[in-house]
Amino acid sequence: MTPRLSTSLTRSVSLRRFLLVAVHAILFSLAFSAVTAWATTITMSYSGRLTQPNGAPLEGTVPMEAKFWSEGIEGTQRGPTIDFPVVQLINGLFIIDLVFSSEEAALMFGGGGDDPVFIEITAGGKVYPRQKFSYVPYALRIPVDEQTIKFGSDGKLTLAVGAASGSGYFLTKDATGKLAWASPTVT
Repeated sequence: MTPRLSTSLTRSVSLRRFLLVAVHAILFSLAFSAVTAWATTITMSYSGRLTQPNGAPLEGTVPMEAKFWSEGIEGTQRGPTIDFPVVQLINGLFIIDLVFSSEEAALMFGGGGDDPVFIEITAGGKVYPRQKFSYVPYALRIPVDEQTIKFGSDGKLTLAVGAASGSGYFLTKDATGKLAWASPTVT
């Protein structure tokens, strides 16, 4: 006769395994949803200056909306209309944060960034002419190679250049790829 574990002990071990697996699954799903939420929101800042017909800057607050278009005139709207109920104008200047999902960004800026995109601002009910919207990809990390860029003693990024230059010198790279000051050769 072979020994058997009692049913209550078997159930206890099975219940512990089940609970352990369930806790891990919950923790994984929470971590995954947090990463997914972080990765799917894109924020771009946009600024401009609004003026009256006589050129004087607008002041105060205005409701504003932003739309993206495929053309400077007519064309197709790309993505949603982004509403800003209250935007502060100081000497006509404003800054708005355009927040959209990665799906909306793909719709607006799709095609690898080769297609032109135009932004149309409506402020206080007045539609302003569309402007070409140029965006610049941002760096998530700056490669610090100690040859061209390094951290200074204060912890700030700086150019990795040898001794200070004097009059008649220009910045170039030496044979090893490091930045160096050199004087032009006259021929």
